[in-house]
Amino acid sequence: MFASTSRLDPIDWVVIVGYLVGIIALGVWLGKGQKTARDYFLGGRDLPWWGV
Repeated sequence: MFASTSRLDPIDWVVIVGYLVGIIALGVWLGKGQKTARDYFLGGRDLPWWGV
């Protein structure tokens, strides 16, 4: 049998890094309204009834 070597092309790395940067940026952007752990766990007391 032939040995299988799996290598990622540069475009694969661009997609992976872009995805990670995008997810981190989204988390920072959405999390900037939370100042304390209480805001995090209570959703800033801003969740609708169906979201709870």
